[in-house]
Order: sequence, then structure tokens, then C-alpha cells
Amino acid sequence: MHSDTTLEWLETITKEVGMMMRAFRDKTASQFDTLELPRERDARARRQAGAMLQQPDYQAQAPLTTSSTNQASRKTRKLNLFTYKFHAMGDYVSFIRLFGTTDNYSTQIGELAHRMVKALYGLTNKRDATKQIAKRYNREKHLRQAKVNLQKAKKLEQLGKGKGLSVQILSRHTHHVGMEMSTVEEDMKISPDLHHFISENNNHPISLHSFLLDENREDPAKKDFWPKLQDHLLGRLLGRDFDGDSYGSFTNNERNSIDLYKKRFYAVKTM
Repeated sequence: MHSDTTLEWLETITKEVGMMMRAFRDKTASQFDTLELPRERDARARRQAGAMLQQPDYQAQAPLTTSSTNQASRKTRKLNLFTYKFHAMGDYVSFIRLFGTTDNYSTQIGELAHRMVKALYGLTNKRDATKQIAKRYNREKHLRQAKVNLQKAKKLEQLGKGKGLSVQILSRHTHHVGMEMSTVEEDMKISPDLHHFISENNNHPISLHSFLLDENREDPAKKDFWPKLQDHLLGRLLGRDFDGDSYGSFTNNERNSIDLYKKRFYAVKTM
């Protein structure tokens, strides 16, 4: 955890550490002749031998023996401040201000994403692998979303059975109607003298049961929606007078005489 004050202290100390390390390199470390370790020398010799094996005229050269490897001189090693760890020290304060301390986030997400990309790469034929990986990732994404939608639909089905209704399992939310679609050309040919116009376009169906039992089922506007709709349709069909609120009361048997075709209604863009 950091505050503005501690970050200012850290920024000051970082500058002091940088000056101290440069002073140590120039004044202290330069007074000592430090050499690479024997295992570092041997590893360097093996790399050189491997590089020689790759040369086409290797047979004409003298073979590299174990004795020559052991007799190879050890290189001088000096303190190197041009490494990433030293370079990144100057960015600690600015990154903490941007993202917080390192205990607030994890590299796990990036590591798992890298593992997923490697697994998907193994499923490609190595030709245009980026495009193939992107296609497979999109397929998995759609499958995961379909699984989530199916689980939600099953929950709606269980709620519907508890209320004596049967809910059709849909692959998408029925209340998310794609109204961004362009208006049907026939719907645009509307006479300006008409008081209202109801389109016959049925491109955007909404399931009645899913509409009543979705995540917004507690909306007060949906209270007794179906009985009220049945009363309204009955009053219109029977030619009853409308008192400004309803067409009168109806019995359940009378309401049951009203049914929606395929238990759905349709959203339209023009009225």
C-alpha cells in the first residue's frame, strides 16, 4: 500500500540508488579484476563448438578437444548496469500511480492467455496461424456465450414450470430486439392521413413466456400483463365500450378463449 508521501520518498530514493550504483561501478568495482566463472567459460566454449559444427568447412578445421576447452581463457566481467532490472527501476513510481501496487493485480491472466494461444497454435496447420487462431478463439467465445444463454433459459424454464407455464428455450434474449435494422420499404409507404399504422413485419419476434419471465420479470409494468392483454383483446373483439381504463371484467374461461399464435408478438420500428 502506498500514499502520495511514500511515493515521493520512493522516487527520491530511486534516484539516490541510481547514483550510488554508478558511483560503485566507477570507483569501487573498477578496482577489481573479476573473471567469469569456470562453468560460464565451459558453456561459452560449448556454444562455440556447436557453431563450428554448423559450418560447411568444419572437417578442414582442427577439432576442438576437451583440453583446449579447459585451457581457454576466462573473460573479464564488469558490473553491468545496462540490464532491464536496473532500467525498470525508474518506472516503478509512475506505474504504481497508474495501476497501484503489485499486490493489486496478477500476471496470471496474461500467462493463461499465452497458454491458450500456444494450445490453439498446435491445432493449426502453421499456415497463416494468426488467422486460424482468431477463428478458433471466436468459435470458443460463441460456444461459451451459447452455454451461458442455455443455462439462463433453463432457469426461466424452471420458473415457468413453477407457475404452470412452458417456456421455449431461446438462444438469445428476446427483449434485445435488433431494432437497428432498416425499416421495411413497405412500412415507409404510409399515408399521412392515417391516425396510426401497425406494421405487419414479423422479423423481430418476442416470446410471450420469455418476455414475462426474463430478468425484468419484477418490473411493475409486467404485473398481470397477460390477463390485462386478454381483457383488452376481448373487449375489442366483442365491441365493448371503453371507459378509459378497461373494457370491463371477464372470467378466466372468457380470457382462455384468447390465445396468441405461437405464443409470440412482434416488435416493429414504425407506428
